[in-house]
Amino acid sequence: MTRSFGIEEEFMIADAESLTPVNVAHGAIEDLRSRDLPGTVTAEFLDCQIEFATGICTDATQALEELTAFRTTAQAWAEHRGLVVVPSGTPFEAGRSRIEPTSARYHQIATDVGRLAGEHLLNGMHVHVGVDDPDDRVRALGVVRSWLPALLAISANSPFWNGIDTSFHSWRSIQTRRWTTNGIPPIYEDKEDHDRLRERLIGLGATQLYNTASWSVRVSENLPTVELRISDAQLTAARAVSIAMVMRALVDSELRHSTREAPERHHILDAELWHAARHGLNDGLYYPGSRSHSPSVAALSHLTALVRDSDQQAPPFVMNEIDQITAGRDGATMQREAFAQGLPQLSELYRDCMRMTTD
Repeated sequence: MTRSFGIEEEFMIADAESLTPVNVAHGAIEDLRSRDLPGTVTAEFLDCQIEFATGICTDATQALEELTAFRTTAQAWAEHRGLVVVPSGTPFEAGRSRIEPTSARYHQIATDVGRLAGEHLLNGMHVHVGVDDPDDRVRALGVVRSWLPALLAISANSPFWNGIDTSFHSWRSIQTRRWTTNGIPPIYEDKEDHDRLRERLIGLGATQLYNTASWSVRVSENLPTVELRISDAQLTAARAVSIAMVMRALVDSELRHSTREAPERHHILDAELWHAARHGLNDGLYYPGSRSHSPSVAALSHLTALVRDSDQQAPPFVMNEIDQITAGRDGATMQREAFAQGLPQLSELYRDCMRMTTD
């Protein structure tokens, strides 16, 4: 069986010179929707943000073509106006522009979270992995939760905030820790337990509906999928698809082969998640195979083997991207290298990554 998946990417639109976000997403969305693009273009929380979602995909090449079509078109729209689309989990400069949610739903969230709304300049990549059986979706949460630190480390791509290097690989994931729900999800005994605890959350803090719960992996409210929300937005379409392939292979393998083991304690995984946000791949990772903090190669080798041995064979570009990550070429590192040469070089990196084609 080929397990389906889909990718949602969030981006910031910024001035190409200062990298300050600008509130033009409404116009961009209206224009881009008139193009013959695959997938769906939608508004995000703020009017400086834009989101693209692929259709239901069955292979990596299809997803790459859809993401690339959107990215190249969106960047062409931005360049014509002296702007750049920022493929990063956080913008380089937050700026002082008007903070205006883009819909009634987002207005309600902004009211619920108060001052946090003004700092929600955060872009993620969400990967939906198809799981038909409702009980298996809940079971998948239990087996994926211990892999969240490693998944964050390979997808960390948000080192800057307010014009400075935060020293974190994923500042976005640190910002999200302030929300009502975040990070490592609870342990659920079964689907009934999951549904019961889900209902108890409604009305608490900023969780007016379950689809505002900010766990890093959750059961989708509207689709027959498990939704992995751990990743920062990625620099390139190829990197985004490759990380999605890791996630699909992980969910598929764990549902096929995992045995019911005692889950790791929440406080251990939460600390490991913070560690991954701070250090990326540079100071070890939690490895579920040994239930310990281990050299990063242990978790990386396991994930690489899952993709390589998957029934749904990955094309060469996916393995190349995984090799690049393993060699230390994560997004945060690449952004820092560009910025070390100056702000124009960082802007150029964003532009070139958005314009990168499948050739």
